[in-house]
Amino acid sequence: MKREERLKNCSLATFDGGKEDVALSFAGEDRKFVEDCAEILRSLNINVFYDNYEKEVLLGKNLYIYLADVYQNRARFAVVFVSKAYKKKR
Repeated sequence: MKREERLKNCSLATFDGGKEDVALSFAGEDRKFVEDCAEILRSLNINVFYDNYEKEVLLGKNLYIYLADVYQNRARFAVVFVSKAYKKKR
């Protein structure tokens, strides 16, 4: 089965818990790699939460509370890009 066919059969389309299929969590030092991943996901018609896509929404928000809601309630999956830089921030 081709990749596109597998994606069409994926249950992401039936998720009704929020607006994002996938939320990306990463250290700022890994931004370029994660941005490339976000673009690939978008090209596959997957709704992705990537902070640079939400700059206006994030402005003035308590990021701890807002991002916790994204990762826990609004996105079906959270993808954590674990790296040396990410580990240092935890």
